[in-house]
Amino acid sequence: IKDDILANMEALACTGLRVLAFAHRDVTDAEAKQGEDLEREKAESGMTFVGLTGIYDPPRTSSRTAVFKCREAGIEVHMLTGDHPGTARAIAKEVCILPENTSTWSKERMQAAVMTGPEFDRLSEEEIDQLPTLPLVIARCAPQTKVRMIEALHRRGRYTAMTGDGVNDAPAMAVSTVGIAMGAMGTDAAIETADIALMSDELAKLPWLISHARRTLSVIRQNIAFALGLKF
Repeated sequence: IKDDILANMEALACTGLRVLAFAHRDVTDAEAKQGEDLEREKAESGMTFVGLTGIYDPPRTSSRTAVFKCREAGIEVHMLTGDHPGTARAIAKEVCILPENTSTWSKERMQAAVMTGPEFDRLSEEEIDQLPTLPLVIARCAPQTKVRMIEALHRRGRYTAMTGDGVNDAPAMAVSTVGIAMGAMGTDAAIETADIALMSDELAKLPWLISHARRTLSVIRQNIAFALGLKF
């Protein structure tokens, strides 16, 4: 029965659903009298499985276009999430962080592209640096896993921009080249840690901001070159 439950959970997760399991048990009179003093471990033991439910939390429709625009600008997008690996893989394909058809990929390439946080954390820095490419998707990601990913990118000479809105994103934003907080729904910890706080939570805003910043930098460089030319 447990194998059947896990198989159904995997089937739901692989379609991009977040899966919740429901269970119940009767509380004894003695336990009820304990109220809040009842230990959680005891309260949640000996339960009877009821069923699974899948919740679809779709990515914004603009996310797919944003990933394409980032790629056109020479920016590689990685996804670090606490979701189940099956859910993370499905969402990553939906927004084109992973290609929809990976049938031509080798098993080794697929394993390197999608990892779990515990798998990534078990690797030493030397083993991470020996990977041909860093994972595009890391699921079941802990805050420290995100920090290790940023550090691995820095060791490869990359500039990093970490986006996030939660307390668990703050450590990685602190060590990234640029920390970007999604300010509309972001926590105070994320906003205070970030270098930039957006007024919108849409990923689609990032390519526009990057394009605007590059144009501004180009104008500054031209003005400096023109001023130096006048001096000489």
